[in-house]
Amino acid sequence: MAMTLADDNNSSTRLFQLVAKRVFDIVASAIGLVVLSPLFLLASLAIKLDSGGRVFSVQQQYCYNNQRIQVYKFRCSTRIGPSLVRSGVDRLPMLINVFRGEISLVGPRPYNAPPSLPLADRRSDVLRHTTLKPGLNGWARVPVSQSDNAESELRRQIEDDLFYVRNWSLLFDAKIILMSFFSKASYIPAPTAHADILPPDQNDSPLL
Repeated sequence: MAMTLADDNNSSTRLFQLVAKRVFDIVASAIGLVVLSPLFLLASLAIKLDSGGRVFSVQQQYCYNNQRIQVYKFRCSTRIGPSLVRSGVDRLPMLINVFRGEISLVGPRPYNAPPSLPLADRRSDVLRHTTLKPGLNGWARVPVSQSDNAESELRRQIEDDLFYVRNWSLLFDAKIILMSFFSKASYIPAPTAHADILPPDQNDSPLL
């Protein structure tokens, strides 16, 4: 089937938006790494004083086409770990992944494990419908409300990811970034279904 002028324009527009999205990721993550460097140092010092162990961990996660990526986080298997998670500080090293182009500031959620059987079809829908990189933040992370049931919450996140990839635009990304500052739920770790958890040795592999 021949490509119409409208299709060509839509393709050009999307390409422009993807390039603009990548440029924004590079600039914003570089600024974030510089501005937040004192917080990086404080968190690293706190982890060292708390456990004397390594500061960072590497987590293997899955994105579109079940491609595996490795993301960096502060090691949370310490006494101060829960505080790092509640505050979101544990995820700050993921800005390194953003700068390197492995993830984006905004995008669908990466998964900690391949799709579990009950939700495999819906997760596959997310993976089939997008070539967008997984995000440090995303539509699924700024919900109006969250469920206390792990499987229900995971299902909601998947549906939110589908909505995001089907409606993605730079304006939508900007809306998500703004909402993340004002949504109380975005600062609260959501419950995670058991099937979405890797064994401890893979979920928190030491780095430094």
